[in-house]
Amino acid sequence: MQTLAQRILSAAAIETEAEPRNAAAAAEVATAKAGFEKATAAQLVSARAFQEAKALYEAAEAEKLRADKAVRANGTELRGLERKQTTCEGRLAKFREGPLATFLELRDRAAPVPEPEVLPAAKAAADLAAESAAEPAVGVTASAGDAIVA
Repeated sequence: MQTLAQRILSAAAIETEAEPRNAAAAAEVATAKAGFEKATAAQLVSARAFQEAKALYEAAEAEKLRADKAVRANGTELRGLERKQTTCEGRLAKFREGPLATFLELRDRAAPVPEPEVLPAAKAAADLAAESAAEPAVGVTASAGDAIVA
């Protein structure tokens, strides 16, 4: 069996041989940890940016849905107002052709001249004179140049 001293020397030699590998491994671990921390920080920054972008997207999507709903409501209201306009235009045309046309005709018409009131006796005399002037006496003939007023 080996002696204790030989074992210690053998372990020390193994340890001495492993030191450069341990130092290289420790350097790689430190580099990897630094890269990991850098990647973690970048990931957190990206996650924050993603969350902000997601919040903006959701707000824009909600606004788009409200706008779509408003467009549909406005379209429905527009169609109703167009129907109402068509109805009112028809009613206006009927009004213009009927009551308004009659009113304008009556407004523009000249008022009739009132006939002076004639007493019944004077009227009877005027009627008798008109009849006698219109009908020639019996046996009287009109010449070619005379005109008969009827």
